[in-house]
Amino acid sequence: MIKPKPKNSSPVPKWDCFFHLMTKISQYVSYAEAIKSQTAERKNIVNTPSTEALENMKYVAKNVFDKVRRHLGVPLFVSSFYRSPQLNKAIGGSPTSQHCKGEAIDIDHPKLNKKVFDYIRKNLTFDQLIGEAPDEDGNFGWVHVSLKREGNNRGEVLVAEFINGKAKYIKYEDWKHGRK
Repeated sequence: MIKPKPKNSSPVPKWDCFFHLMTKISQYVSYAEAIKSQTAERKNIVNTPSTEALENMKYVAKNVFDKVRRHLGVPLFVSSFYRSPQLNKAIGGSPTSQHCKGEAIDIDHPKLNKKVFDYIRKNLTFDQLIGEAPDEDGNFGWVHVSLKREGNNRGEVLVAEFINGKAKYIKYEDWKHGRK
């Protein structure tokens, strides 16, 4: 007798899903943390990258996250990496967000975000680097960085200050001089 398939069963065997989620996309970044989103889980949004987006994610993880992690010698947290267009819309992200292409990652370490930012700014190739939500001491709430595998990387450096929940982007040099 053949048992009917449960209504909510996954088309992929559980062991295969587990293996896929445990796969690393770089030395320090797992696939699971690269696609994790509490909003996606809460709203039941599929957050699975395309093959091209996954290749972009591997490139960003290897050429940004891993290099920062090795330099600082401490664990870092991936607060946001890949976002499906549906997830990006649900969180109010920019329609042109590089997170949707797998080209952007948000990195967080509560005490070292300024060092993360400065290391990337001074040592790595990037498309856009944003120090997000600076406090009165100049440390950032998190660091957003994007990197393109193909095409020109702008090397744009910004700071995002949040006023009434809305980001105001300032060129880093202007922000730095305004703090003095």
